[in-house]
Amino acid sequence: MRSMSVGFFQDLFTGFVSLVYPPHCLACRSSLASDAQDWFCSNCRVGLPENRSVPSDIHPLAWARAACAYEGLAKRCVLLLKYGGRQGLAQPMARRMVQSLKISGGAVLDLLVPVPLYSTRLRQRQFNQAGLLAHAVGRQMRLPVSSGNLIRHAASRIQSALSARERRGNVQNVFSVRRPEEIAGRKIALIDDVLTTGSTAKACAQALLKAGAQSVGTLAFAGGGETIASGRLAFAHG
Repeated sequence: MRSMSVGFFQDLFTGFVSLVYPPHCLACRSSLASDAQDWFCSNCRVGLPENRSVPSDIHPLAWARAACAYEGLAKRCVLLLKYGGRQGLAQPMARRMVQSLKISGGAVLDLLVPVPLYSTRLRQRQFNQAGLLAHAVGRQMRLPVSSGNLIRHAASRIQSALSARERRGNVQNVFSVRRPEEIAGRKIALIDDVLTTGSTAKACAQALLKAGAQSVGTLAFAGGGETIASGRLAFAHG
């Protein structure tokens, strides 16, 4: 009887909250049904462009995948998450990432590692968008997340303003691992919001492999930039 009463009052409270604060699409802010299972309206959900490209050279990454093309609504979601205070977007964005990984053939994983921010930028922003996505993906895939282990120990220029060659040099030798015992022997997915040339992901992978990781791939919400066409996961050759 007690459990039925608790359930009744929980449903009553949820209904009251939905009535007073009806759910809205996290992208366009249009109203959603009170029982909506997603945080996007039907128009925005359809509007997320599928990604069909991956970096042309991904070594030393074992694989690379981005769920959406970095354009239109997907680009807006990234910017809202990073700069617009819409941290709630991490959950539906992560859901799209997990779906994309499964559709692409999947990957056997032991551990998720978010691409880190430099400490100064982290203090300014107060959160790491890659960390939000990693924890959301981890909850959905039931995988652990190694937070604060891979670190960026030098400041670097913002990658989006640089050419491909400048990006490679910008992240050279700026990542290291604090606790190698968490990494050793693991099959790791690096998690980030955007994958373009792959320079940051490859630099992170080098640090993780040096710490003893068995393999490192990367999963991002959006992809774009200097890429080649591919509908599936990109796998390293050799």
